[in-house]
Amino acid sequence: MEDMANMANMANMANIEHIKNISELTLSKIAGLSYKSENDFKREIDTYVENNALDKPINITFFNAYETNLIDSQIYALQYSNKIIFSIKGSPIKRGILTDLYVCKKTFNDSHTSHYIDKKYKGRMKVHRDFLEQYNSLKFFTISNVFKLFWNFNQQNDIEKIPIKIIFTSHDSGAAISVLLSTLLKSHFGCELYISNYLFGCPKIGNRTFVDFYNNIIDETYCYINQNDIIPRIPKLNYKNTKNIIILGNPKDSYISNRLFGNINDHDIKQYINRLSILEDLEKFMKGEKIETEINTNAADILMKV
Repeated sequence: MEDMANMANMANMANIEHIKNISELTLSKIAGLSYKSENDFKREIDTYVENNALDKPINITFFNAYETNLIDSQIYALQYSNKIIFSIKGSPIKRGILTDLYVCKKTFNDSHTSHYIDKKYKGRMKVHRDFLEQYNSLKFFTISNVFKLFWNFNQQNDIEKIPIKIIFTSHDSGAAISVLLSTLLKSHFGCELYISNYLFGCPKIGNRTFVDFYNNIIDETYCYINQNDIIPRIPKLNYKNTKNIIILGNPKDSYISNRLFGNINDHDIKQYINRLSILEDLEKFMKGEKIETEINTNAADILMKV
Protein backbone atom coordinates (compact mmCIF):
# COMPACT_ATOMS: atom_id res chain seq x y z
CA MET A 1 0.00 0.00 0.00
CA GLU A 2 2.84 2.37 0.82
CA ASP A 3 4.51 1.64 -2.53
CA MET A 4 1.22 2.32 -4.30
CA ALA A 5 0.86 5.65 -2.49
CA ASN A 6 4.43 6.61 -3.42
CA MET A 7 3.74 5.77 -7.06
CA ALA A 8 0.62 7.93 -6.97
CA ASN A 9 2.52 10.85 -5.43
CA MET A 10 5.29 10.58 -8.03
CA ALA A 11 2.77 10.51 -10.85
CA ASN A 12 0.92 13.45 -9.33
CA MET A 13 4.08 15.58 -9.07
CA ALA A 14 5.04 14.68 -12.65
CA ASN A 15 1.65 15.78 -13.92
CA ILE A 16 1.75 19.04 -11.97
CA GLU A 17 5.24 19.76 -13.29
CA HIS A 18 4.00 19.10 -16.82
CA ILE A 19 1.38 21.81 -16.37
CA LYS A 20 4.02 24.31 -15.29
CA ASN A 21 5.96 23.64 -18.50
CA ILE A 22 3.24 25.48 -20.42
CA SER A 23 4.61 29.01 -20.36
CA GLU A 24 2.65 32.00 -19.12
CA LEU A 25 3.15 33.49 -22.59
CA THR A 26 1.46 30.54 -24.29
CA LEU A 27 -1.38 30.63 -21.78
CA SER A 28 -1.88 34.37 -22.34
CA LYS A 29 -2.08 33.71 -26.09
CA ILE A 30 -4.67 30.98 -25.53
CA ALA A 31 -6.65 33.46 -23.42
CA GLY A 32 -6.52 35.89 -26.33
CA LEU A 33 -7.71 33.19 -28.75
CA SER A 34 -10.97 32.86 -26.81
CA TYR A 35 -12.28 35.89 -28.73
CA LYS A 36 -11.80 34.14 -32.08
CA SER A 37 -14.10 31.87 -34.09
CA GLU A 38 -13.88 28.11 -33.61
CA ASN A 39 -11.97 27.57 -36.86
CA ASP A 40 -9.47 30.35 -36.13
CA PHE A 41 -8.96 29.07 -32.58
CA LYS A 42 -8.15 25.54 -33.78
CA ARG A 43 -5.85 26.87 -36.51
CA GLU A 44 -3.84 28.90 -34.01
CA ILE A 45 -3.61 25.99 -31.58
CA ASP A 46 -2.17 23.85 -34.38
CA THR A 47 0.48 26.54 -34.86
CA TYR A 48 1.43 26.42 -31.16
CA VAL A 49 1.70 22.64 -31.38
CA GLU A 50 3.95 22.87 -34.45
CA ASN A 51 6.20 25.35 -32.60
CA ASN A 52 6.43 23.02 -29.56
CA ALA A 53 4.77 25.60 -27.33
CA LEU A 54 1.91 23.24 -26.54
CA ASP A 55 1.19 19.51 -26.58
CA LYS A 56 -1.32 18.42 -29.19
CA PRO A 57 -4.76 18.08 -27.56
CA ILE A 58 -6.80 14.94 -28.13
CA ASN A 59 -9.82 17.08 -28.89
CA ILE A 60 -11.02 20.69 -28.81
CA THR A 61 -14.64 21.40 -27.89
CA PHE A 62 -16.48 24.70 -28.08
CA PHE A 63 -19.69 26.20 -26.73
CA ASN A 64 -21.21 29.57 -27.58
CA ALA A 65 -23.81 30.66 -25.02
CA TYR A 66 -25.02 33.49 -27.25
CA GLU A 67 -26.85 30.96 -29.44
CA THR A 68 -28.99 29.75 -26.54
CA ASN A 69 -29.76 32.62 -24.17
CA LEU A 70 -28.40 35.85 -25.69
CA ILE A 71 -25.54 36.04 -23.16
CA ASP A 72 -22.31 37.11 -24.85
CA SER A 73 -19.93 34.38 -23.67
CA GLN A 74 -18.13 31.38 -25.14
CA ILE A 75 -15.72 28.73 -23.93
CA TYR A 76 -13.10 26.44 -25.44
CA ALA A 77 -11.84 23.20 -23.88
CA LEU A 78 -8.53 21.62 -24.90
CA GLN A 79 -8.83 18.00 -23.85
CA TYR A 80 -5.87 15.78 -22.95
CA SER A 81 -5.64 12.33 -21.36
CA ASN A 82 -5.05 13.78 -17.87
CA LYS A 83 -6.05 17.45 -18.05
CA ILE A 84 -8.24 20.11 -19.65
CA ILE A 85 -7.33 23.68 -20.53
CA PHE A 86 -10.37 25.98 -20.51
CA SER A 87 -10.31 29.39 -22.21
CA ILE A 88 -13.31 31.70 -21.78
CA LYS A 89 -14.25 34.74 -23.81
CA GLY A 90 -14.53 37.98 -21.88
CA SER A 91 -16.64 40.97 -22.84
CA PRO A 92 -15.39 43.35 -25.55
CA ILE A 93 -13.47 46.18 -23.87
CA LYS A 94 -16.05 48.96 -24.38
CA ARG A 95 -18.94 46.80 -23.25
CA GLY A 96 -16.78 45.37 -20.48
CA ILE A 97 -16.30 48.74 -18.81
CA LEU A 98 -20.04 49.27 -18.52
CA THR A 99 -20.58 45.72 -17.28
CA ASP A 100 -17.77 45.88 -14.73
CA LEU A 101 -19.11 49.15 -13.32
CA TYR A 102 -22.53 47.56 -12.78
CA VAL A 103 -22.00 46.64 -9.15
CA CYS A 104 -25.12 44.63 -8.28
CA LYS A 105 -24.22 41.45 -6.37
CA LYS A 106 -26.07 38.15 -6.07
CA THR A 107 -25.50 35.24 -3.70
CA PHE A 108 -23.23 32.48 -4.99
CA ASN A 109 -25.18 29.48 -3.75
CA ASP A 110 -25.02 26.99 -6.60
CA SER A 111 -26.88 23.72 -6.00
CA HIS A 112 -23.83 21.84 -7.32
CA THR A 113 -21.64 23.28 -4.56
CA SER A 114 -24.01 23.91 -1.64
CA HIS A 115 -23.37 20.52 -0.01
CA TYR A 116 -19.61 21.07 -0.03
CA ILE A 117 -19.40 24.64 1.26
CA ASP A 118 -18.59 25.22 4.93
CA LYS A 119 -21.38 26.75 7.01
CA LYS A 120 -19.41 29.93 7.70
CA TYR A 121 -19.47 30.71 3.95
CA LYS A 122 -23.01 29.57 3.06
CA GLY A 123 -25.34 32.37 2.07
CA ARG A 124 -22.65 35.00 2.62
CA MET A 125 -20.75 34.77 -0.67
CA LYS A 126 -21.78 37.58 -3.02
CA VAL A 127 -20.57 37.92 -6.62
CA HIS A 128 -21.09 40.26 -9.57
CA ARG A 129 -24.54 39.60 -11.11
CA ASP A 130 -23.42 39.72 -14.75
CA PHE A 131 -20.52 37.34 -14.12
CA LEU A 132 -22.91 34.95 -12.36
CA GLU A 133 -25.29 34.94 -15.34
CA GLN A 134 -22.47 34.14 -17.74
CA TYR A 135 -21.17 31.48 -15.35
CA ASN A 136 -24.62 29.84 -15.32
CA SER A 137 -24.59 29.72 -19.13
CA LEU A 138 -21.26 27.86 -19.24
CA LYS A 139 -21.21 25.64 -16.15
CA PHE A 140 -22.91 22.59 -17.64
CA PHE A 141 -20.51 22.53 -20.59
CA THR A 142 -17.61 22.76 -18.12
CA ILE A 143 -18.91 20.04 -15.80
CA SER A 144 -19.70 17.67 -18.68
CA ASN A 145 -16.14 17.98 -20.00
CA VAL A 146 -14.69 17.21 -16.57
CA PHE A 147 -16.97 14.20 -16.04
CA LYS A 148 -15.98 12.86 -19.45
CA LEU A 149 -12.30 13.23 -18.58
CA PHE A 150 -12.86 11.44 -15.24
CA TRP A 151 -14.53 8.55 -17.04
CA ASN A 152 -11.78 8.15 -19.65
CA PHE A 153 -8.99 8.67 -17.12
CA ASN A 154 -10.33 6.05 -14.70
CA GLN A 155 -10.79 3.57 -17.52
CA GLN A 156 -7.13 3.90 -18.53
CA ASN A 157 -5.41 4.16 -15.13
CA ASP A 158 -5.18 1.61 -12.32
CA ILE A 159 -3.60 4.04 -9.85
CA GLU A 160 -6.26 5.90 -7.92
CA LYS A 161 -6.10 9.21 -6.10
CA ILE A 162 -4.17 11.00 -8.84
CA PRO A 163 -5.87 14.38 -9.28
CA ILE A 164 -6.84 15.42 -12.77
CA LYS A 165 -5.41 18.76 -13.85
CA ILE A 166 -7.65 21.67 -14.82
CA ILE A 167 -6.20 24.92 -16.19
CA PHE A 168 -8.24 28.07 -16.73
CA THR A 169 -6.68 30.87 -18.80
CA SER A 170 -8.87 33.88 -19.59
CA HIS A 171 -8.98 37.65 -19.95
CA ASP A 172 -11.36 40.39 -18.77
CA SER A 173 -14.78 39.11 -17.63
CA GLY A 174 -13.74 35.69 -18.97
CA ALA A 175 -11.20 35.60 -16.14
CA ALA A 176 -13.94 36.42 -13.62
CA ILE A 177 -16.08 33.58 -15.00
CA SER A 178 -13.03 31.30 -14.72
CA VAL A 179 -12.87 32.10 -11.01
CA LEU A 180 -16.53 31.09 -10.56
CA LEU A 181 -16.20 27.91 -12.63
CA SER A 182 -13.04 26.83 -10.84
CA THR A 183 -14.80 27.43 -7.51
CA LEU A 184 -17.65 25.21 -8.69
CA LEU A 185 -15.31 22.39 -9.76
CA LYS A 186 -13.09 22.50 -6.68
CA SER A 187 -16.08 22.69 -4.31
CA HIS A 188 -17.63 19.64 -5.95
CA PHE A 189 -14.61 17.42 -6.72
CA GLY A 190 -12.18 18.54 -4.01
CA CYS A 191 -8.74 16.89 -4.10
CA GLU A 192 -9.70 14.85 -7.16
CA LEU A 193 -8.87 17.97 -9.20
CA TYR A 194 -5.73 20.12 -9.21
CA ILE A 195 -6.82 23.54 -10.50
CA SER A 196 -4.57 26.29 -11.85
CA ASN A 197 -6.08 29.67 -12.72
CA TYR A 198 -4.31 32.16 -15.01
CA LEU A 199 -6.16 35.47 -14.91
CA PHE A 200 -5.30 38.37 -17.23
CA GLY A 201 -6.88 41.75 -16.49
CA CYS A 202 -9.46 40.16 -14.19
CA PRO A 203 -12.00 42.54 -12.61
CA LYS A 204 -12.97 42.24 -8.98
CA ILE A 205 -15.47 39.40 -8.69
CA GLY A 206 -17.18 39.39 -5.32
CA ASN A 207 -17.14 40.26 -1.64
CA ARG A 208 -14.43 39.32 0.83
CA THR A 209 -16.27 36.16 1.95
CA PHE A 210 -16.34 34.76 -1.59
CA VAL A 211 -12.74 35.73 -2.37
CA ASP A 212 -11.51 34.22 0.93
CA PHE A 213 -13.34 30.98 0.10
CA TYR A 214 -11.85 30.91 -3.39
CA ASN A 215 -8.32 31.67 -2.16
CA ASN A 216 -8.53 28.87 0.40
CA ILE A 217 -9.61 26.10 -1.97
CA ILE A 218 -7.97 26.77 -5.35
CA ASP A 219 -4.54 25.17 -5.77
CA GLU A 220 -2.86 27.84 -7.91
CA THR A 221 -3.86 31.35 -8.96
CA TYR A 222 -1.80 33.79 -11.02
CA CYS A 223 -3.58 37.14 -11.34
CA TYR A 224 -1.73 39.29 -13.89
CA ILE A 225 -2.27 43.05 -14.00
CA ASN A 226 -0.63 45.04 -16.78
CA GLN A 227 0.77 48.33 -15.43
CA ASN A 228 -2.24 50.63 -14.76
CA ASP A 229 -4.98 48.43 -16.23
CA ILE A 230 -8.25 49.95 -15.01
CA ILE A 231 -10.39 46.79 -15.11
CA PRO A 232 -8.79 44.98 -12.11
CA ARG A 233 -9.61 48.09 -10.03
CA ILE A 234 -13.38 47.82 -10.55
CA PRO A 235 -16.04 47.44 -9.25
CA LYS A 236 -14.83 49.30 -6.15
CA LEU A 237 -17.77 48.97 -3.74
CA ASN A 238 -16.91 46.06 -1.40
CA TYR A 239 -15.41 43.98 -4.21
CA LYS A 240 -12.04 42.20 -3.82
CA ASN A 241 -9.31 40.79 -6.08
CA THR A 242 -8.07 37.20 -5.86
CA LYS A 243 -4.75 36.22 -4.32
CA ASN A 244 -1.30 36.26 -5.93
CA ILE A 245 -1.40 39.48 -7.97
CA ILE A 246 1.49 39.82 -10.43
CA ILE A 247 2.15 43.33 -11.80
CA LEU A 248 3.61 43.49 -15.32
CA GLY A 249 5.61 46.68 -15.78
CA ASN A 250 5.97 49.59 -13.40
CA PRO A 251 2.69 51.47 -12.71
CA LYS A 252 4.72 54.57 -11.77
CA ASP A 253 6.10 54.84 -15.32
CA SER A 254 2.96 56.54 -16.57
CA TYR A 255 0.96 59.76 -16.45
CA ILE A 256 -0.38 60.74 -13.04
CA SER A 257 -3.95 60.44 -14.34
CA ASN A 258 -3.30 56.82 -15.35
CA ARG A 259 -1.76 56.05 -11.98
CA LEU A 260 -4.74 57.54 -10.14
CA PHE A 261 -7.64 56.42 -12.33
CA GLY A 262 -6.24 53.58 -14.43
CA ASN A 263 -5.68 53.21 -18.16
CA ILE A 264 -8.00 51.26 -20.45
CA ASN A 265 -5.22 50.87 -23.04
CA ASP A 266 -3.29 48.71 -20.56
CA HIS A 267 -6.21 46.27 -20.53
CA ASP A 268 -5.83 44.96 -24.09
CA ILE A 269 -4.81 41.26 -24.04
CA LYS A 270 -2.19 42.12 -26.69
CA GLN A 271 -0.46 44.30 -24.09
CA TYR A 272 -0.27 41.34 -21.70
CA ILE A 273 1.07 39.07 -24.43
CA ASN A 274 3.68 41.64 -25.44
CA ARG A 275 5.04 42.08 -21.91
CA LEU A 276 5.16 38.35 -21.24
CA SER A 277 6.87 37.83 -24.61
CA ILE A 278 9.59 40.32 -23.64
CA LEU A 279 10.05 38.66 -20.27
CA GLU A 280 10.33 35.22 -21.87
CA ASP A 281 12.95 36.51 -24.34
CA LEU A 282 14.92 38.11 -21.51
CA GLU A 283 14.84 34.90 -19.53
CA LYS A 284 16.20 32.99 -22.54
CA PHE A 285 18.82 35.70 -23.15
CA MET A 286 20.11 35.48 -19.57
CA LYS A 287 20.37 31.71 -19.94
CA GLY A 288 22.52 32.17 -23.04
CA GLU A 289 19.88 30.94 -25.47
CA LYS A 290 19.37 32.45 -28.90
CA ILE A 291 16.33 34.67 -29.36
CA GLU A 292 14.74 36.09 -32.49
CA THR A 293 13.81 39.55 -31.15
CA GLU A 294 16.20 42.36 -30.27
CA ILE A 295 16.67 43.13 -26.58
CA ASN A 296 16.72 46.83 -25.74
CA THR A 297 16.93 48.92 -22.56
CA ASN A 298 13.15 49.36 -22.40
CA ALA A 299 12.71 45.59 -22.38
CA ALA A 300 15.25 45.19 -19.59
CA ASP A 301 13.44 47.90 -17.64
CA ILE A 302 10.23 45.85 -17.78
CA LEU A 303 11.94 42.83 -16.25
CA MET A 304 13.49 44.78 -13.38
CA LYS A 305 10.15 46.31 -12.39
CA VAL A 306 7.84 43.29 -12.44
